[in-house]
Amino acid sequence: MPKRYLKIILYLLYLLVISEVSLRIYLVHFASEPIFKKFGSRAMLETRYKQPRLQPHPLLFYINTPNYELGSNKHNSWGFRGEEVSIEKEKDRIRIVCIGGSTTYSDGVKDYKESYPYLVEKELLNQGINAEVINAGTPGYYSIQNLQNYYLKIHELQPDYVIIYHGINDLHTRLVWPPEYYKSDQSGSIVRAPYATRSIFRFLSVIRVSMVFFKFWESESSLNAMVKGTESNVSQLYYEQLRKGTYPEGLFRQVSADSIFKTNKPIYFQRNTEYLIKLMKEQGTQPILSTFVYSSEFPEEAPYLKAPTFQQALAEHNQIMIDLSKTYGLELIDLVKELLIEKDMFTDGIHFTLKGNKLRSKLISEKLINIINK
Repeated sequence: MPKRYLKIILYLLYLLVISEVSLRIYLVHFASEPIFKKFGSRAMLETRYKQPRLQPHPLLFYINTPNYELGSNKHNSWGFRGEEVSIEKEKDRIRIVCIGGSTTYSDGVKDYKESYPYLVEKELLNQGINAEVINAGTPGYYSIQNLQNYYLKIHELQPDYVIIYHGINDLHTRLVWPPEYYKSDQSGSIVRAPYATRSIFRFLSVIRVSMVFFKFWESESSLNAMVKGTESNVSQLYYEQLRKGTYPEGLFRQVSADSIFKTNKPIYFQRNTEYLIKLMKEQGTQPILSTFVYSSEFPEEAPYLKAPTFQQALAEHNQIMIDLSKTYGLELIDLVKELLIEKDMFTDGIHFTLKGNKLRSKLISEKLINIINK
């Protein structure tokens, strides 16, 4: 081989090594938490977090990892965010469980003591109500997973009250096309992600970061490593076009997002929530429903929250919660009507900051005190 070609090869290898080392140093020491989670290798994730926040589950796709702890965040042995709870209730103590997705888990704050269920318990205790409030929210859960989660775990705790706060995640599952893929079990929306092999290509940051960035590979972070959207799930395509300002393109020139929502009506969201209500009432637990609130002032993080089509679909879900509260004679916490929305209450339009959680928990606590005193 001529020396010239050998020099070129050595120079390219040198650039590769420099790029690899630089990327690793950036990811480990300088990258923000979301970027680290998105582009970090499995070894990097395991080194920093020791264990993932979420872990696979045979029936629910995934659950909060029991006994997880990182910084000021932790899960108990049930996988619920916060302190340990015993299966037996203390005498004369009211047990309240909060159920839902990441907005119940309170993903907007890192400290579990700043989550809304923890703050509700603190407020009730300050007002002389002997109450225990359990955070059973799990990031990404749809209404069907909340139903299963209650049946498989939460009902064993025999709660007196359960606050149901969900709605937005089920909108993602409605953005499925063709319509025959809109199914009650959500199999047309999400599937289990194939286990990523520990190949040299995934080990190399220069390759892994490029492949994840251009969406040829899924991120190795905990949730993306366990579930992924199906080809018929067009929600991410819709959100990406809204973010870029190119909507409608491709499929959406043939069928609009509005048409998809109108075709895929919220029948499963209503049915799953209704089953959840019936199951609770049969076991002597009082369900408390809540409407879902958001801020549309986060065009980069959540461009869909500014889209009238999406807002209308979310309003449908809130109306279902209102109608179900009337049908079954349930208490309703109508956050849409009663919570004054300001941008600094949110991190991204749906997840609350500490300020938002404080305002939200104060309103909910006042409602709970009235309900309990009845």
